[in-house]
Amino acid sequence: MNASEGRVVDSPSACHLYAIRMKQPTMIHTLQQRLGLSALCCLLVLTACSTPPPTPTPRPTLTATAIPTSINRELPPTWTPTFTFTPRPTRTPLPTPTIVPTFTSAELCQFFAIVTPASGVTADFNAVVTFSWKGVPKGRTMQLSLLRQNAQGGIKLDVPFDGGAVFPISLKLLPGSGTYEWRAVVIDPLYGEICETKGILVRARPDWF
Repeated sequence: MNASEGRVVDSPSACHLYAIRMKQPTMIHTLQQRLGLSALCCLLVLTACSTPPPTPTPRPTLTATAIPTSINRELPPTWTPTFTFTPRPTRTPLPTPTIVPTFTSAELCQFFAIVTPASGVTADFNAVVTFSWKGVPKGRTMQLSLLRQNAQGGIKLDVPFDGGAVFPISLKLLPGSGTYEWRAVVIDPLYGEICETKGILVRARPDWF
């Protein structure tokens, strides 16, 4: 179409030229946007390059302390133990014990005797008869008994010391008149009863009998 006449012109080249003219402003605008983005990217890159990197924080310094090696922890391969000789203590001889001689029963009794009364003496019913003795061996005791013959009853006396002594006995302690046998022995821890000595004492009847 002619422009002055208002007709349509079916010319392909004219339509193409018109389209190019219509698109020119759009292409220019797009080009401007791309140039603006490129400039912005360059500005950001320059800014990032111009900023100094942050200073790193120093880490604490660790100080290693050496542990002393244990003494004699490992012995050298050629080490040989040295033995120290310790002398034995000097033996102190013990004191020699004093040997106490062992006496026979006969040797122990050779000095023992009943001095009074004599065997066979007759005494009054209420008399006091004195018994005396000597020679009881050291460390021993004596026992004296006065028993009625063929009957129960009498007295017995334990003398807890050695040597000699005098001991009066009242016949009132006896159960009645008659013949009594007195007996004296020494008590030895090893031999038992030794030095046996016997006698007879007659107790007379009372006057009122």
